[in-house]
Amino acid sequence: MKSGYMEPGDHCCFPAPNPKHSMIIMDRCIRHIYIFLALITLSSFQGMGAGIHFHAKVEKAGTLAEIIGEKINDIDSLSVEGLLNESDFITLFNMGLHGNLISLNLHKAQPEGNRIPDFAFYHRDSQTFDDGQGERFHRLKIRRITLPANLQEIGVSAFRENMLESIEFPPTLRKLEESCFALCSSLGGELIIPEGITKIGKKSFYGCWYITSLSLPESLQEIAQEAFSSCQRMKLSNPQLNENVKIIGDAAFSYTLDLSEVKLPAKLEYLGLSAFSYSGISRMEIPSNITEVPAYCFSDCDSLKSVILHEGVKTIERGAFYNAPVDSLILPSTLERIEWYALQGLSHLKKIYSLAKDAPSADNAFRFGTRAAIIENVTPTSIPVYVPVGSIECYRSAESGWDYFTNIIECADMPHLDSGIRETFADEHRDCVVIRPDGNGIVITGQITEVGYLVYSVDGKAVAAGKTETGDTRIVLPQGIYVVHAGGKTAKVRL
Repeated sequence: MKSGYMEPGDHCCFPAPNPKHSMIIMDRCIRHIYIFLALITLSSFQGMGAGIHFHAKVEKAGTLAEIIGEKINDIDSLSVEGLLNESDFITLFNMGLHGNLISLNLHKAQPEGNRIPDFAFYHRDSQTFDDGQGERFHRLKIRRITLPANLQEIGVSAFRENMLESIEFPPTLRKLEESCFALCSSLGGELIIPEGITKIGKKSFYGCWYITSLSLPESLQEIAQEAFSSCQRMKLSNPQLNENVKIIGDAAFSYTLDLSEVKLPAKLEYLGLSAFSYSGISRMEIPSNITEVPAYCFSDCDSLKSVILHEGVKTIERGAFYNAPVDSLILPSTLERIEWYALQGLSHLKKIYSLAKDAPSADNAFRFGTRAAIIENVTPTSIPVYVPVGSIECYRSAESGWDYFTNIIECADMPHLDSGIRETFADEHRDCVVIRPDGNGIVITGQITEVGYLVYSVDGKAVAAGKTETGDTRIVLPQGIYVVHAGGKTAKVRL
C-alpha cells in the first residue's frame, strides 16, 4: 500500500456511493444560488448610473489605496500600472469584498518578484462575517481579471473560492502553487496551461466545475494531488499526455465526470491512489512502467469498458476497478497479486484471460467478504476464465481465491497484450466452418485454411488446439463429450 493522502474529509478507504445524482442536484442548487447572488449584486448598483472606471499609475509600491482615494469602494472597473506589493494586494482584496470591484486589469502591473502573493484574493477569516442574515462566507465580487504581462508565479490559494469566470495565463508563467484556483466554481470555458510550466500544484483547479477544455504543455512533468479533481465538465484537448509527464498524483482527475479519454505516457513513473475514480473515462491502458495499479484508481468509473494491463504489472491494489462496467479483462503473465475487492462489482464482465501460469493471489479480490450478498453489482461467477494449459488446478484451489469462478477453462491460444484486447476466436470465418463428429474423432471442415480451433473436455481442460488445413481437419479423441471452438463457432460434440 502506498502512503496516501487520506485526511479527514478526503476519500474514504471504502468505496463511496455513486455521487452522480447528488452532484447533479448540488449543481442545480448552486446555479440557483449564483443567480440569486447576481440579482443581489445588480440591485446594489441600482441608482448608481454607469459603472466607475479608474486607472491607477503606481510609481511607489504600497500607495495604491492613497492614489485611488475616497471612491475606493465605488469603483467597479480598475486598471493598474506600475509597482505592487502585498499591501496593494490587500487593497485590491478589500475593493472586491467591501467595494464594488468586478473587473481588474493588471496587465501593466509589476508585482514584487513577478508573483501573485499567497492568499492575495482569499482570506477566509476576513470573508466570514455576519451581514445581518447570519454568519456566512462572502466571495469577492471580482469576475474578470487580466494578469500581469510578466507574471511568473501564482501563490498558494491566491484566487481560492473567487467568482472569476475565465482566466488567461501569460506565456511567462512558470509556477502554479497549491489551491491557487481551488473552488472557483464559476471558472469555465477553455483552460490553457502555458509552455514552461513543469508542475501543476496540489488542488490547483480543484472544484472548477465549469472548465470544459484543458490544454496541457509539453513541458509538464507532474500533475499533483487533486489538481483537477471535481472539474466535472472538463475534457482534454489532447487525450494523449505528453511523454514528459512522470507523476499523476492521488485523485488528480477524480470526479471528472465528462473526462472520457486519457492516454497515459509510456514512461509514467507514478500513478496515484484514486487518480481517476468517479471519472468518465471509457478506456484505459496501463503502461508496463507501472508495476502496481493503485488502490481505487479506477473505482466507480461508470463508462470504463476496456482495460489493458501490459506485461510488467505485478499488483492490482484494493478496489482498483471496483464497480466499473468492464466487459473483458486480460491479466498479464507478470501479475502476482490482486487485492481485496479490486475486481468486485464488475457486473458487466463477460470473460477473463489470465496469462499467469501460477494463479495470482486473489483473496477476496472478486467478492467483498461477507457483504457480497448486499452489494447491488456483483462480479458474475459463471463467466469463462481462460488460463494457460496445465494451470487449471492451481486456479481452482481455494487458497488462490479463483475458486470464486465456476467456469475456469484451459486455453492454448491466449491473447497477446502487445496487440491490445482482442477476441481469441474471430467471427470473420464463422460461416465458413462446419464442426461434426466422425467415428472416433471430430472433423472440422473449412473453406479456407488456418482457422484457429480449440477443443475442451466437459471439465474445462484443453485437449487439442491448432489450425485447420485445406478441406477436412480430423482430430482423433477418446469417447466423451467435447466443446469445440473454431472460427467463431462453438459446438458440443459427443463421440
